[in-house]
Amino acid sequence: MILNKKTLTLKLNLFRKDASRLSSVLVGIYCIAVLIAFTLIMLLDIIWYLKLVYIVFAFVLPVLVGDYIINFMTYRVIKKIPNSLEEFQYNLNKSFKIDTAIKATSENLKGHIKRPFQILYYNLSRNSNTAFDDFKKTFNDKNINAFSELLKAYVVYGGDLKELNNQISNLIVKMREENMFAEKAREKFLKYKLGALFMVVITLLMQKYMNVIVPEIGQSQNPLDSMKYVFVVIFYIIYFFSMDFLRKL
Repeated sequence: MILNKKTLTLKLNLFRKDASRLSSVLVGIYCIAVLIAFTLIMLLDIIWYLKLVYIVFAFVLPVLVGDYIINFMTYRVIKKIPNSLEEFQYNLNKSFKIDTAIKATSENLKGHIKRPFQILYYNLSRNSNTAFDDFKKTFNDKNINAFSELLKAYVVYGGDLKELNNQISNLIVKMREENMFAEKAREKFLKYKLGALFMVVITLLMQKYMNVIVPEIGQSQNPLDSMKYVFVVIFYIIYFFSMDFLRKL
């Protein structure tokens, strides 16, 4: 989740009618929360590089959590896309017009998947290129990108309706296959990511409460020992981000 009002608004359009206002509120809350966290961390009586780690967490962790929540909700919507495209094909074969088919599709869909098609239909009357580009950004999915480009090319340059239907059918088959694989991969990598977060929390707690857990070891610690905790935390942070990278390959 990029802390950019326009990008966040496009993502939230899937779920909220007041996406623009909500995105402003969320960005504002984030900035205030980070400022408070930064002030509190600076008041802590700990070594400077541990303060740095805490500050990085204060900036990054809310974004990661928000990003995960929005991506998870978006993923649940994307799983419904193949059925939505089949509905679009049915309406396109009845009306032979892209905008009419999109309108009919939006009227027949239910849940969060309905809103993007409603917005797409509304925006088509203003600027088709911008309409399809915003539709892509809302989902941030390569298959939705391909679907949008197919419709954009058909609207701008025309073409054979039968060929367009064939391309959409192939895309639907591809999406169903990828959804099955993505579901298994998501469950697998989620375990690794949760494990990384758990180890980060445990490492920070051990560094903070070592005097209580094992007094003999805690009292003999020096700044170099504290630095080892920092390296462990950095390792698991890198590990966490690498899981996202590997999943997207």
